[in-house]
Amino acid sequence: MKNGQMLSQPFTYIFAIVIIALIFLFGFQMIGKLKSTTCNVDNIKFISSMENEIERVYSQGFAGSSNLCALVPRVRASDAPCEIIMPTGIEGICLLDSSMPIEENKIPFKKFADDFRLIQGQTEKNLYFISQDQGCGIEKLSPVKLQKVQIKGIVCAKSGDITKIIIENKGRNVEIRKAE
Repeated sequence: MKNGQMLSQPFTYIFAIVIIALIFLFGFQMIGKLKSTTCNVDNIKFISSMENEIERVYSQGFAGSSNLCALVPRVRASDAPCEIIMPTGIEGICLLDSSMPIEENKIPFKKFADDFRLIQGQTEKNLYFISQDQGCGIEKLSPVKLQKVQIKGIVCAKSGDITKIIIENKGRNVEIRKAE
């Protein structure tokens, strides 16, 4: 081997190590972003499923028509004719009319009950997401206004549980309440 070739060999190894380290660094960053995107897709899919089911019951055209749905953690987790899959990375959801007085002791999420006291009566939103401390990298999901909806009482669902709700056409709007 020539002298010049021996001096270039360590630089080749150092260069290869630097390239491998950069690939790992950017790879882990992309995996983290992909996980966050997955959680966003779950949340959008949940909202879309809720809106579709509300629209389906509303468009049946007559007051009194209703549908029993289950808020479930995964597909085929209940025997309800309609299943709406809960998003991942959250502690739960609450459906409630923020313009009406709410008994805070009926909200199963203490952190949300404290936050809700501050915004009660100031917003038209009716679907609230309760974030986990170690969720999907999403700090706080914005509440959503579901159109044509009237909430009877408080309907809260924890992420891993199966919660049955009734979506009923009331003529001008659709009422959502917890199934007995």
